[in-house]
Amino acid sequence: MRSSRHGPAPAAGQGPYGGPGTRTRQGRACGGRPCAHTRGGESGDSGETGAGAHRAGGEQVSGRRPVRRAVRRTVGRVPVRRRGWRTRRRGRRQEEKPIVALAVAVLGVGLVVAVVQWLLAHWWVLVLAAVLGAGAGALWWQQRLNRRRWEAARAQGLRYQVAQLDALDHAAFEQAVRDLMFRDGCRDAVRTGGRGDRGADVIATDPAGRRWVIQCKHRRDGPAGSAIGTPDLQRLNGTARPVHGADVVVMLTNGRFTRDAGPFSEDTRMHLVDRQLLARWAAGSWPLWDLLHRVPPPRRPRR
Repeated sequence: MRSSRHGPAPAAGQGPYGGPGTRTRQGRACGGRPCAHTRGGESGDSGETGAGAHRAGGEQVSGRRPVRRAVRRTVGRVPVRRRGWRTRRRGRRQEEKPIVALAVAVLGVGLVVAVVQWLLAHWWVLVLAAVLGAGAGALWWQQRLNRRRWEAARAQGLRYQVAQLDALDHAAFEQAVRDLMFRDGCRDAVRTGGRGDRGADVIATDPAGRRWVIQCKHRRDGPAGSAIGTPDLQRLNGTARPVHGADVVVMLTNGRFTRDAGPFSEDTRMHLVDRQLLARWAAGSWPLWDLLHRVPPPRRPRR
């Protein structure tokens, strides 16, 4: 018998604390206590071995129903992002681009060659197209020259009597003022009167480069109609320069102005064209800027 400093060694068949036990894994699993697999192994009544007497997980076999452990179940699988197919598709697209471009270029060249061959075989089509194009261009140029000549002749002979202006409606009166500005050399004269005109009925640029903004006040009864006062001048002064960029601001009428309209126009550098001045301008051959006083200097020299 071996001895050690801790005491005598346990006898065979005894546990470390003097009780019965085994050195097998089953004995250790049972904690040294007699169990079904040890009894069966000793007596031979049970055909199960020590490993078969225990279920997975070390559960002890007894007369009671073994306790089952809860099985963790996965409700749904977590989707896995696959990036490889996107990269492959992108790479395929990059590889297909040169092929598509080459195919388009080949088709384009083939189409051009086919058209050229067809035109060479049908040369008379080119001749006919050239003749028609030349005729259309000549007709357009002739119409443009005729229009310019007609406008020049009309501008030189344009005259209005003040009675004729009285018989016009408001829109026709604005158009007559536009024609007079065009007669004097304002080639870009345009009638802008109407809803939302912001006080500008006629806008034009004279040969000296000055921008004119004219508001027209037509009176059917002429001088017997209502006079134009400072409220109308204030509205025109508030939009002519800030909105339309006017160099020369004109209030024009076939009627008359109030007494306080004159001093207000001088203070605001506006120009008034009453019935007498309108009759002189419309019936004569002098431009309007030669009939007004204190007109701003030219922006560019006259040609």
